[in-house]
Amino acid sequence: MVATTFHIRQVRLLCLARADVSATADGGGSALHVAARGGSVAHADVARILVAYGASASHTDLRGATPLSVARASGGVEVAAVMYAAAHNGLDERGHVEAGVPAAAPWRPVGP
Repeated sequence: MVATTFHIRQVRLLCLARADVSATADGGGSALHVAARGGSVAHADVARILVAYGASASHTDLRGATPLSVARASGGVEVAAVMYAAAHNGLDERGHVEAGVPAAAPWRPVGP
């Protein structure tokens, strides 16, 4: 899945239109779970926007996965840093990781 500048604008417009950033799909995953699966800078930007508009980084889907655990499993360092900071209240008012929150600390390869 590739997030682009177009997607970032669309997410921002939906948020400005007061879309429910906490809405879930059939599996219980949120838009933040979807953003967490991507590893690009654009995915991290989408995650920042969603968190800034109230998406919960600690929401669990039906399998018990949080956006942070999904980001860790996907291997996207920047997305994982955003999820980690959001889960630990380490984002500033613009959705950026605050100073002192370790950017790469939450990422560890998963699996064998």
